[in-house]
Amino acid sequence: MKTTIKFRAECLRDILKLLNRLLDLSEINGLKIHHLQLNKMEGIPDVECEIDCGIALDTLRLVMERVRDSHVMRQTAEYSENYTSKRDYSK
Repeated sequence: MKTTIKFRAECLRDILKLLNRLLDLSEINGLKIHHLQLNKMEGIPDVECEIDCGIALDTLRLVMERVRDSHVMRQTAEYSENYTSKRDYSK
């Protein structure tokens, strides 16, 4: 299953912490990151990330929960076709 998910993070360090968690999963169950793209957002310190790692959005959010200060990532994560970069404070 290949899925592309986009999200924002407060800084690159948050994305790197998430990638570290995903690498831990790759050692356990063979998860592979097929595509990763980072973009600096204009006018704010946030970084936008697009990732294709073969896991569902809900699963990625569960992984994000294990990353300290990941609230912006969780609140903006959406499948790429639904991504707006706006935060959903209920997540």
